[in-house]
Amino acid sequence: MKFEYGFYPYGTTKNPQDIPQNEIWVDIGGHLEGSMFDHHQETENETIHSAFSAVIRYIDRLQNIYNSQDIDTIRICTHIYPDMDALFCVYAVKYYFEHGPEAFLSLFASHEKAFTFEQYLDKIDQGTGKVVAAPTLYAITCSLEKDFIGSDKADESLWILNKGLKLIEAVINVYNHNKDLDMFTADLSQFSSIKQLFSYEIQYINECKTKYEQEERPNISIERIRMMNRKGKTVEVKAGIWKKKKIYDFSYLYVREEEHCDLTVIPYSIKGEGEDTVTRIIVSLRPDYEGDVSLLPLAEIFEQLEQIEEERIAKETGQYRRNYGRPRTELANDPLSIEPFCTTADPWYISKEEDLIDSPGICSILDYDILVDVIRNNAKLMKRSYYVSYKDSVNANTDNAISIDCIRATEVQSSSKWVKSMRNYLAKSQDEFSLIIAEISSSLVAHNNMILEAFCRNLIGKGFHDLVAVPFYYLDYKTCIYVGSSCAVILIASSSEADYKRRSISELLDLTNVVSVKSSRLIRCFMELVMQRKQLLALNKKIKCFSTLKRKEIENLNQELVKYVADTQANDIIENPTEQAIHDYAKASLRLDSLSESVISSLNVVISDSRDSFVHKFNILSAITIPFILISTFFQVGALNFVPIVEIQSKIVAAIIWVVILLFSVLTSVLLSRNWNSINKKKQKAKTNEKKSKTQKYN
Repeated sequence: MKFEYGFYPYGTTKNPQDIPQNEIWVDIGGHLEGSMFDHHQETENETIHSAFSAVIRYIDRLQNIYNSQDIDTIRICTHIYPDMDALFCVYAVKYYFEHGPEAFLSLFASHEKAFTFEQYLDKIDQGTGKVVAAPTLYAITCSLEKDFIGSDKADESLWILNKGLKLIEAVINVYNHNKDLDMFTADLSQFSSIKQLFSYEIQYINECKTKYEQEERPNISIERIRMMNRKGKTVEVKAGIWKKKKIYDFSYLYVREEEHCDLTVIPYSIKGEGEDTVTRIIVSLRPDYEGDVSLLPLAEIFEQLEQIEEERIAKETGQYRRNYGRPRTELANDPLSIEPFCTTADPWYISKEEDLIDSPGICSILDYDILVDVIRNNAKLMKRSYYVSYKDSVNANTDNAISIDCIRATEVQSSSKWVKSMRNYLAKSQDEFSLIIAEISSSLVAHNNMILEAFCRNLIGKGFHDLVAVPFYYLDYKTCIYVGSSCAVILIASSSEADYKRRSISELLDLTNVVSVKSSRLIRCFMELVMQRKQLLALNKKIKCFSTLKRKEIENLNQELVKYVADTQANDIIENPTEQAIHDYAKASLRLDSLSESVISSLNVVISDSRDSFVHKFNILSAITIPFILISTFFQVGALNFVPIVEIQSKIVAAIIWVVILLFSVLTSVLLSRNWNSINKKKQKAKTNEKKSKTQKYN
């Protein structure tokens, strides 16, 4: 029996029905069906934890291929750079065809080695038991490519595969003579057969350990940071944070096993060798960590910051780095299908278990210090927070027009939980407009105040597509303001009460308590703008009914609009320059000027139409009435002849005749005018029916 190998990129999927009869797929493909053995697939009675476990349990599916007389070459397919799980799968499949089902069952299924190797691979594939401080089976497997020379992925993958199969063969032979061997921690360099075959890998592992202690360890900061768990509470986590890019492959495992860190923050440079710039960062929890911490809030901030920085660069270059024209589709239970990740085809990666974050495939352009600062301070307490709602159905001059809820720091323990709470407020809000005010720890803006904008974006649940044209207003370095169509957000970063008082916004906004907030000038400023928009929308609603409005009602609308314009122009002039700046920004964001122009334009059309209609009727009346008046003025209409009124002896009779003719003229004009309008309506209706008829005929 001959064997061929195929290597495919990670994540490759294929329909099992499309696989040729002589092909077997292991640890890739996305299915546990037919001759495809991929894990993470649940059956009715069990969960498969590794591809090797799937091969062991469902090897009988290969019986037909084994019995076929027409197949002389077996093609085994797996992913590029095969890991330990893939290597054991290939070894097991080869062993099945080379030695037969009975020998396979004897080696794997009916012997204690079946339990040992299956259990070992299950744990390794789930991220636990990875000991690299000594030349263990896992450590040697991870070093198989270190002596490969070249750059071709297929050649390197085949190199790893051939050496991996030899390693598994040697380990099985060693285990046959050492039944109590611990597969996780055993130093395989003590066995001459393995030491001879893998001397390079063993030397590399020992050198890595020495170099880690001498060179890498000083580059790592071991510290305790607070993070939010899935229940919204903050917990302390021991973290290993690299100060600059990682040097050696196994260093993150040393930090986990030797330093007992639950979180690792590792920077890489993947643009080229020798570069100091960090272009990739991986934040991960150890797989066996039981603290129920979620990294999703961090990933959301990272992606928002990436989008903000890309927008800044795009203004200079005219081009975006990532593809925003092809957003990700929604997938069940996939955090990447929600905002802000789904905005682009290449977002920051967050695992389904929310325990690992990785940079976009195209690399990140964010400063590493900023990301580390976010990680360290993401769970800082919110100092003060208020939710202000502007009611739709009340008078703007009464205190009842505003209601305020205080979100205390004791109730909202972290900035991430605060964002979640505020999202719930906005989702439940039935008000016309809402304002969210929060004072947060200044440590969040130690390196860059873009973090404030990122929190704003996260709070309102928006990404690039929704906010690309909406500016964020920075009143100063520590004050960020966002105004949307239905809500506004003010974030103020301060380290102390004195620091807050030095902020330029403090003269407009007093956050001492609910009463002081309610009386603040900035709250009233937003109240005026909200009411202006409400007035414009109400005027626009009335204008839409112009066909049923009378001339007097149209005049009243015009007077109301004139009063609105006069009032708003007076309110636009503000003595305080800070308040003036915020007022102008909010007014522009709410598009009040364009809305006002639209309403004025619409009302002008209505007035013009009303005027034209009046002139039209007046012209008809004039055209008919004036000739009759002239005739009646000079002539009396008799039964047989025309007699000038001036020749009629009786002035009373002449006056009566003149009035009768005048009334007759007016009545005739009115009837003709109505008949004219009726004719026009019939013509319009006929045209509409004709158009509908043509449309139906065409369809």
